Amino acid sequence: MTSITAQTIHGRCFLLTDSTPHRPTESGVDDNARSSVLAMIRAILLTGSPGAGKSTVLEALAGLLAEDRVPHAAFESEQLAAGYPWLAEEQAYAALAVTCRALRELGRDLFLIAGTTETDAHIEGLKAAVGADETIVVCLRADPETAARRVFEREPPEWAGRDALVAAARGLATQIPALRGIDLLVNTDGRRPRDVAREIRSKLPALQ
Repeated sequence: MTSITAQTIHGRCFLLTDSTPHRPTESGVDDNARSSVLAMIRAILLTGSPGAGKSTVLEALAGLLAEDRVPHAAFESEQLAAGYPWLAEEQAYAALAVTCRALRELGRDLFLIAGTTETDAHIEGLKAAVGADETIVVCLRADPETAARRVFEREPPEWAGRDALVAAARGLATQIPALRGIDLLVNTDGRRPRDVAREIRSKLPALQ
């Protein structure tokens, strides 16, 4: 059986197999070993109810990493299903898998992805589609009335679905944080997105 170990090189985490002929040096990875040294793929999934702050915190977290020149990809999974008609759940997962695979081939090994996961099955579906070696699920939590108010204020009054989304936000604000697949809960009530992003980063070694 092939043995795999992890090693950090210049801030990036690599998986090394026991078939690797040389260990990485301070100058990088030995050319003879590149075929058996793979960058460890890590993903941070931001979930939470509508109005919990996923979009703004995702933007803030990506900004913090960019300021420190930490390579990453950042996007909202719902973007891949948007349009008319919306893609079915399995189709959306397939689109996400293709997207992540393409980004990995372009050198991305850290993914920040926001999505509304109403059930543990949704969490597992997203994780499987992303296909990372390590995935951490961060739930942004807001008071139900706060989440409902944020949705009401951000959505245009002429949109027919606003009232339904407000009601959904109120219910999901308690439902999603209770899911078993959550690794980290972070409150967003009364806080700036950048402060929430700083807390998330401080608690996750993958983002250091």
